[in-house]
Amino acid sequence: MERRLSLVTVAIPVMLIAACSQPDEAPAADPDAVLAAIHEVENGQLEALNANDLAGGVAVYGEGATLYVDGMAPAVGAEAIQAHMAAMFSDPGFNVEMDENSYKSWVAASGDLAVTSFTGLFSRTNEESGDVVTEPVVNQTVWQKQADGSWKNVHDVNMVYVAEAAEAPAE
Repeated sequence: MERRLSLVTVAIPVMLIAACSQPDEAPAADPDAVLAAIHEVENGQLEALNANDLAGGVAVYGEGATLYVDGMAPAVGAEAIQAHMAAMFSDPGFNVEMDENSYKSWVAASGDLAVTSFTGLFSRTNEESGDVVTEPVVNQTVWQKQADGSWKNVHDVNMVYVAEAAEAPAE
């Protein structure tokens, strides 16, 4: 009996110490704070794009990021994204506008990933006519929180879409 009592006397403090040393669960991410930080990065990039600031336009992309733009092969990695943007900036008709009213976003419960999407307008010079053409675009971006707390774009899809809904075929 004395031996059991000794084991209990030793076991209880060990269990209490073990319970106290368990790591605390990470606090839940504040989606509003996450999205405010990302929106600030997006707005900075939009300003850089429309100012033909190549460094500012590329700075938001994370290592190994992929950029998709209609009519072009995907640009994977910083070097390819920079080359792609340099080509866009060489177009005198280049301009991007975001429709703030279309903005949608989602934040992972972990707080380390987020997705944003919006529609807008993309202007470019038509190679054949030389006229500036403006088309509706949709953008969807995956953002990843970096070790330093900043947010980087890791997957960026930009597609031209048909603005008017197509009518259902007559049956």
